[in-house]
Amino acid sequence: MLRMGAVFASPNLRPLAMSTAWNNKTANGTTAKGYCCTECATGLLQKLAGREAREWADEEAELEAGNMDVTDLQKRRLATFGNLAVR
Repeated sequence: MLRMGAVFASPNLRPLAMSTAWNNKTANGTTAKGYCCTECATGLLQKLAGREAREWADEEAELEAGNMDVTDLQKRRLATFGNLAVR
């Protein structure tokens, strides 16, 4: 990605699939904005899903360590993310 002020543009000029804005401010006080092509957006969403699934699995492990039945939580995680989370 090329940085142009507070806007990021794809150097290969692929069609844009997603735009984002971050709450944090840049050095000059403007909100940072980004744009993704389909390939990049897909990768970012896969990373996000994987991290969220791992976080759910970690929480399940903590509850399980406290002798809590986590069967329903595991079913919900697997239905949502498939087998993305590996302990």
